[in-house]
Order: sequence, then structure tokens, then C-alpha cells
Amino acid sequence: MAVIRKATKDDVFDLLILARGFSKEAPEMHKWDKDKTEALLNSVIEADMCVAFVWEEGDEIVGGLIGAVQPLFMSHTIVAAELAWFVDRDARGKSGSIKLVKSFEAWAEEKGADYVTMADIQGIANLSKLYERLGYKLTETAYSKRIK
Repeated sequence: MAVIRKATKDDVFDLLILARGFSKEAPEMHKWDKDKTEALLNSVIEADMCVAFVWEEGDEIVGGLIGAVQPLFMSHTIVAAELAWFVDRDARGKSGSIKLVKSFEAWAEEKGADYVTMADIQGIANLSKLYERLGYKLTETAYSKRIK
């Protein structure tokens, strides 16, 4: 049974393992750096306007979602932005993935967000149909270019 809860410091090691595995599937700019990932996880767990959720199956963490709430640059619109959403390959397509998103949405609403934004990293999975089923609309496309 999928259990979704806020991450604690005790979860950092398991989240690091999951994030490392996920980075192997991601494009070059998302490649693994243990110290950076660990520092970000620790700061998110402690921050009021950031959150890290974990998905547990039994005693094992099989997924996580990290996000932050912030105002948009040119308006008073408050957006909860997903910073990372990663699920063990064997757990993908199960209900826990949606439960992570729904938990993030509920947290975002508690924090006063007007919108939630979710990303879709090219080359891992096409999540457009899933996002549309959940009520999301495509609002932005990001392009990346390596400059050093």
C-alpha cells in the first residue's frame, strides 16, 4: 500500500539512492552530485516554503517529490513548483505516483499557492497525458543549452 508522508532527515539516505538511480536516466544537466543533492534535501526538509514528500511501500521508499512555493516575477501569483519528482523504475505507473502529486497539491494549497507547476524531463517518460488527466495545461516549454 502506498503511504505518502513528508520526508525527514532519516529519509535522506534513501532519497539519495533513488535520486542517483533516476539521474542515470536523465539528460546530462541532471547528472548526479551526492553533496549537492544531500545539501538540497536537508535544506528543503527544514524550510517552511519547501517540501519533500516520500512514497513508501512497506518499509522501502520508492519515490519522492520535492517542491517550493514562490511568487512569479511579474505578478502576485503564487506558484508551487515541482523541483524534482522521481520514482523507482519498478514502481512507476502505480498509484503512489499520483498520490505524491496530490499530496504536493494539497501542501501547495495550504501554503497559499494559486498554481502548481510540474515538469516533464525529456527522454525519461512522456507525462503529458498524465498531467492532462490530472487537470494540468501546458503553459511553458523550457530549452537548455550547455555553455561551459
